[in-house]
Amino acid sequence: MPMDKPYFLVLKDTQMGGLDLFMSQKQGINWSVPQNLGYPINTQDDQVALFITADGQKGYYSLEQDTGERYKKSKLVEITLPNSLQAKIQATTYLKGIVTDAKTQQKLSAELELVALKPSQTVGKFLSDAKTGQYISVLNTSGEYALFVNKQGYFFKSLHFDFSQTHALDKVLNISLEPIQKDAKEILNNIFFATNQWDLQPQSTTELDKLVVLLKSNPTLSVEISGHTDDVGKDADNLILSQKRAKEVMNYLVNKGIPSNKIKAEGYGETKPFVPNTSDENRKLNRRIEVKFL
Repeated sequence: MPMDKPYFLVLKDTQMGGLDLFMSQKQGINWSVPQNLGYPINTQDDQVALFITADGQKGYYSLEQDTGERYKKSKLVEITLPNSLQAKIQATTYLKGIVTDAKTQQKLSAELELVALKPSQTVGKFLSDAKTGQYISVLNTSGEYALFVNKQGYFFKSLHFDFSQTHALDKVLNISLEPIQKDAKEILNNIFFATNQWDLQPQSTTELDKLVVLLKSNPTLSVEISGHTDDVGKDADNLILSQKRAKEVMNYLVNKGIPSNKIKAEGYGETKPFVPNTSDENRKLNRRIEVKFL
């Protein structure tokens, strides 16, 4: 359970009687003193195993009642949580989508890895369904994420998104995987540079290391690493910057054991935009590193 969410537990209560549901919350490195959820959730009977729905509005628990015999009688109870309790519960948000073959649209079973970028750490690994291609994962905290998708015989896909819990909406990312073949290309969405700089930022290593694994598993293939910019600044400066960034990526791969004769680094400046340079969002998409199989 995420450490910033309420934690529900069952304790013996001396005032209301029986087993009651309590709530405790993380406070720094400690937990708060468990608080009885009170009536009408708790009564003189035993309440156990509270489950809260994803929207944080309803709850279900098992009501254990004495029968006067050897065994207790259990009943599933549905409740609408009091507003005071709903305010303390963060609604669950999901990352979900469908993985398909980019050429045939066939649904694919693929390995997915969700990585929080600041700091860089894996928060989940899961599979998409072989029949439907669907996947789903819980997004516990706000921040920047990378999603890596791998399947043997395909170029791995990397996606980057900034998730804000203030909107509490599910994030939907449908993913198309390109088969590994000549002229197949992919944008590396999790390669980061400072403005007008070509030094790789630390959070770029996760994606680059996955590219290293891919190239080592396909040793007969050669690749082109291409750098691209938006249209801000002088054409000549953008061309030089894109060349230096592509070369920096190539140097990383060579230092990780990829033969230099298998890699070609090219800079195209602003000459090959991915989308029109008509907005800040589009310009961000045009500042990119691409990999192409030769």
